Amino acid sequence: MEIALLYGVVAMFAQGVANALLKDATGKLGVLPTVIARSGTSALALWAVFLVLRPEVTFSAELFAFAAALSILGYFPFLFFIKGLEKGKVGVVAPIAAGWIVVAAAVSYFLYAEPFGAGKIAALLLVLAGVVIASVNLGDWKRGVGFRDGVAYAVFAALLWGIVFPLFKIPSEYFGALFFACVIESFVCLSGYAHRLLSKTPLPPKEVVKKNWIPVVSAGILTAIFTLFVSLGYLTGEVALVSAIAGSSIVVSLAFAALFQKERLSALQYAGAGLVLLGIVIASII
Repeated sequence: MEIALLYGVVAMFAQGVANALLKDATGKLGVLPTVIARSGTSALALWAVFLVLRPEVTFSAELFAFAAALSILGYFPFLFFIKGLEKGKVGVVAPIAAGWIVVAAAVSYFLYAEPFGAGKIAALLLVLAGVVIASVNLGDWKRGVGFRDGVAYAVFAALLWGIVFPLFKIPSEYFGALFFACVIESFVCLSGYAHRLLSKTPLPPKEVVKKNWIPVVSAGILTAIFTLFVSLGYLTGEVALVSAIAGSSIVVSLAFAALFQKERLSALQYAGAGLVLLGIVIASII
């Protein structure tokens, strides 16, 4: 349990800081160019580590095809999430999409017969509640929401993320976490590139790229750490716990924004962060 918790916390911090770094760059470069550059950097970093360490890998064409399909499928919930943000408000879409933590727990229970004691259930619920509270905007909900407000896209994103992430355990066990992480980021990058070609999305100007390449490259390296440590965490068998903690990266993004980007946090955001931390503490002592 302790090593799974460690992997989840490292993944949470890596993804949280990466998302915070990309906040301004995404608006200037565009979503797709940012995704391609981030995933490309992440893939290169992972392959570089793989070539240095040269771990032994048992290859299977069938499982490689499965791993590639999972990686490509994992790109779609991201598209649903972005589409949801275009249609609705972050304070509505983000809390609903956070429901992938519950879906992942259910999938890991039925697929891997993962045991759930009272302590683990309490920790998962606290983490989920913290993520929802930290990302919710009550004003958006008070005005009333419907499926036209991005809710449907957020639901689809939650369902797909919750199904795809636990399935990562299968190729991770066969190929090893490092090789599978290389595959994930490579195919996410290729998926983003194919999407850009199909949508005919223009590339950002060179001047904009020069001003924003440092946060994008830094985020790519952090994303490599996130993907690798999530895969390592799943190998411990604690799929639900690792998913919940790694999925709490929004709390780290908020903390980073408050500390280094001078953003003011609301009382709800502080409360949400506190619940996530309490959930992690409970998970560490059960």
